[in-house]
Formats: sequence, C-alpha cells, structure tokens
Amino acid sequence: MTIRVVRVRRIVQSLLPLSLIGLLSGCGAEAVGGRELSWGSDPISCDVSTRSDTEECNGRDDNCDGIVDRDLVISECTEQLVRYVGELAGAQSDTKSTERVNPLGCPKESGLGEAVRNVYSFTGPLPTACNRMIADDCADPARKNYWVMVLANQVDPSATTYQVMWAKDPSQYQHFHGCAPDGFDGPGSRIPKNLEPLSDVNGDGKISDCIQHHSGKLWFEYGDPASPTRVRLQDITAVRSPRVTSKAPLSSAEEVLSREQDQPTHLAVDVRLHDGVWMPVRLNADFQAPHLRWKQVLRCQ
Repeated sequence: MTIRVVRVRRIVQSLLPLSLIGLLSGCGAEAVGGRELSWGSDPISCDVSTRSDTEECNGRDDNCDGIVDRDLVISECTEQLVRYVGELAGAQSDTKSTERVNPLGCPKESGLGEAVRNVYSFTGPLPTACNRMIADDCADPARKNYWVMVLANQVDPSATTYQVMWAKDPSQYQHFHGCAPDGFDGPGSRIPKNLEPLSDVNGDGKISDCIQHHSGKLWFEYGDPASPTRVRLQDITAVRSPRVTSKAPLSSAEEVLSREQDQPTHLAVDVRLHDGVWMPVRLNADFQAPHLRWKQVLRCQ
C-alpha cells in the first residue's frame, strides 16, 4: 500500500533531531529533505539565501554549517553507490515493466540488468581511492576502480535492503540472481572488473585469491535511531541528494574523524514515494571500511 502524505509528515517530524530541514530563515522554499543547517550556523558570516554546498576557502562559513574553511562531505563512492540504487528504484517503479513477461537480461559489461524477472541489479565502478582499501593481490596500481553489483529483489514485497557485492566469479553474482560485471577496468586496461588477481601485488611470494564480500546490505530508515523503521524497496521510486547530516566530527581528534569517514553514520538521502512525495531518510549499511569510505574531509590550504 502506498505510504500516505500524512504519514510522511509524521516521518519528517521524527527526523528533525537528525537534521534541520527547511525551518531556518531562507530555507522555506526548499523541497522536503533539502540541505541541512547546523545549530552552530552564524548568520553574520553566512548568507543562507546564497549558501553553497561546500566551503569555498574564503574565510567565510559558505555552507552555513558553523565551520569555516573545512567540510565533511560524502565521498565519490557514496555518491555513485546511491546513484546505482536510484537506477534500481527507477527500474522497479517503471509501470511498463509490469507488462513484460521476460526479464531484461544482463548488460554486455555493466549497467542495469534483470537476470530473473523482478530482480534488478546494477553493476558499476567505485574508485579505488574510497573503495575496498585492502592490500591484497587485487590492489594493482594500474587499477582505477573496484566494480560492485547492487541488487534489489522485488519478488519479496517486504524487502527493505539492497544487496551490495564485490566478488571474483560470475557464478557468485548469479547465485543471487544478479548480473556480474564483465570485461576490464577501462579502455586499454588489463585489469579484470571482477576480483581476479594477475600478479603478486602484495609481495608475499604467491598470487592469492582476493578478499571478497557477498553479503553487504544497504537500506533507508526513519524514526528513532534506536528502533528505526525501514522503507520497503517497493515504495521507493527515486533517490536523490546524498549528504552528511552532522559536521560535529570535524571538531574531534584526528583518529575519531578518520573513523567517522569509514562509518555509514550521519548520512541522509531523499526517497520519492509513489504519490510523488520526497521523504528525507537516513542511509544505513552493514558494511564499512575497508570496503567503503563513506565521507571525506575537505580542508582549505
């Protein structure tokens, strides 16, 4: 059943401890789930009507988060991973898909696929700078990306999690009815998209199988963080605006800040429901470093 607008309003209210959404001066025109402002924002040094997404290194609080010339933002890996989830949500909500009898099939190398009816997958690259920081024989200096598969199973109407996989053999993806990445890391590359080692990269005297991850889960939730409610996959038609909801870790010790970047905490997105309403939700996952760096610190020189 489609989630009603009244329920969404209650959900938005339940998220207010997570972030300030459209309540401070200058925010009234933004869509639900728009950019958050920190309690520490200084209206003298920040113009909320012209604020930017990140700091611009001019000695002002450009993004109104109360911190000058430093920022904590989502990593490129998080941005791309959320985009892949959005591709799955769009494919699942396409009304024309109900008219099809046969699955779409798998793409030639990567992208959106449907190996089994109503089980969609998306395979794509995540940069090595923020993805799978593991010193094994797949960490070839020539590799630019580790390729990941994100899967959404719409066969189960109660499903709330997207599966995320890094694997070696196509059969491992097929076991979950997903489409494996195929081909090489890029034009002219000799590095396979799958986790197949080619040489003794870590110098231990042998070529060993690389560390894989088959059971990673990602989901969206709202309500009390101690007892959250997850959004069902079948209720999501689009995803947008991944963002960091707390800049407080920037004031922490470096080791605390480093750990924060590797944790799926203080992250939010907007999900669109079938009635067209955009709902702000928390992003959460059960995998973290070394498989993904969720955030990165920007410092002005």
